[in-house]
Amino acid sequence: MSRIIIIENSGKVNFGGGQKITLQVAEILSKTCELVFVDFAKGTRFEQMINEKFPDSSKVLLKGRSFFFPFKYLNWLLDLVVLTCFFSGNLGKIKYHVTKKTLIYVTTKKGLLYAYMMKVIYGVPFIYHAHLVENTKSIFYFLYRSCLKKAEISLCVSKAVYDTIKLPNKILLYNPNINNKGFKGRKNRDKFVVAAMGSLIKIKGFEYYIKAADKTSEKLPIEFRLYGEGPLHDTLETLSNRKVKFMGFSENIMNELYEAIDIVVVPTIIPEALPLVLVEAKSVGIPAIVTNLGGQAEIIRNGIDGFLVPVGDSLSIKQYIEMMVKDKVLYNKLAEESYQSVSLFDYDLFKSTILKIFIV
Repeated sequence: MSRIIIIENSGKVNFGGGQKITLQVAEILSKTCELVFVDFAKGTRFEQMINEKFPDSSKVLLKGRSFFFPFKYLNWLLDLVVLTCFFSGNLGKIKYHVTKKTLIYVTTKKGLLYAYMMKVIYGVPFIYHAHLVENTKSIFYFLYRSCLKKAEISLCVSKAVYDTIKLPNKILLYNPNINNKGFKGRKNRDKFVVAAMGSLIKIKGFEYYIKAADKTSEKLPIEFRLYGEGPLHDTLETLSNRKVKFMGFSENIMNELYEAIDIVVVPTIIPEALPLVLVEAKSVGIPAIVTNLGGQAEIIRNGIDGFLVPVGDSLSIKQYIEMMVKDKVLYNKLAEESYQSVSLFDYDLFKSTILKIFIV
């Protein structure tokens, strides 16, 4: 039986869209392969999910850093120090689980360094699942690209990601829709629930969502929600002035989307690869308002199944929310188009592609 070593780094976001996709890949491969899970953090929701879904699989904890500062360059410096101190020992822990038929599946740049060295030193092949839109002008891009040259394949979750990996060994594979609830139906009730969700960190741009909520007319029947956990919780809650309900981490966001939420807002200030919440929203027929960049803009058709807004433009977010709330005919048209477009994220295609490329 083939062995797949899955290298994750769940300490930064605890349990985000990337980890959800890792679980999907693991579930597909678990039917025919032996899995070994490698992580740099413990006590995360990702670890909890792994233990629940794959109790018999081996788990390896590497020495690393599971806390992060709001200062980018300080994080880089600490990562360099930690990497230097523990790299050899961590590499040995991974090597211990290598058999004759082993393939490494890696999803983060920290893990990519280990996968690269396992390939160079021991000849272990690896597949990289790219979940970030890279800055090709970054001083680190050369190192990143050099590592990816050794990958068997780089899986790219969106065209925005695909275009930044300037190598031939890559394929475009959208994240799958795994929801089977179907279209939630045309909206008849007056009250609207608007929601944003994700890790409460700076790049998510939730401050602009909160400012949009604050600007929205009090006369309209709208409830604003924010789902997620993170270091900016207290700051954002103070900014919201009780206009936005903080819902915390949701164990089953699909139920929330199907039962309660009418509009999704993705106000990120950087190009995201492919926000999984948009795939989930489309799977039940929810229009979205997203910033006009990256993978989020790639899958939202402006005025057809949602709206695109400039980065940091809380006024435009507010105007599109009010437009949909005031015009149910428009809203239902957008919702139906949103549901129809979910075919782009076909699960069977995702599954067959994963099985094909992971044959060792």
